Amino acid sequence: MTDTPIHHMSGLPPFDPAGEPIRIVDAHGFELVHVLVSVRDLECHGGEALWATPVQVEDDGYGIYALCNNSALSAFRMGDLVEAVPGCDAHLRVVGVARLAEGMITEVLLSGDTPPDSVQAVIEAWYQDGAVFTAEMPGLLLTAWPDDMGRDEVVEVLERTTPPEWKLGEIPTTLSRALQLINDVDFCVDLDFPASAP
Repeated sequence: MTDTPIHHMSGLPPFDPAGEPIRIVDAHGFELVHVLVSVRDLECHGGEALWATPVQVEDDGYGIYALCNNSALSAFRMGDLVEAVPGCDAHLRVVGVARLAEGMITEVLLSGDTPPDSVQAVIEAWYQDGAVFTAEMPGLLLTAWPDDMGRDEVVEVLERTTPPEWKLGEIPTTLSRALQLINDVDFCVDLDFPASAP
């Protein structure tokens, strides 16, 4: 799953905590659902909704899901396998980790006045060199790389294709992501309360 390129997630409906759970099928035939990650940081308003595709799921929705995009609020990345269970409102909550992807995830910081065309050109260059998904946020690009690309190879791509004024942030290992998830994510969510992730 981690090597399946999912370059753009734009145009998908946003998560609505008051609405019914969304299940859609993408252009590649993958079923996509929202899974909610609860974070401990109170300033994050409870957590965030990530897109995922079912891997091994029971009829009631409990099971293993593969994440299809990168998290802005936690160390989860596209390709991680999570355990999720439906809450009282039927929205899926992440309650565990089945397996973390081995591939790198990179943070690249850029100025807010960078032209969108320039950003897209660099992202496309990364895809041509192996990137599987980039999440765009104000001043930040979070990119997931395939499991078989090592750190040195990823850094070489970034150094060759990224404008010099952009800054490369940390490149966490799978172990450091696991430790960060333990600290930052609340896996013991109360399923009797309705979802509140934005």
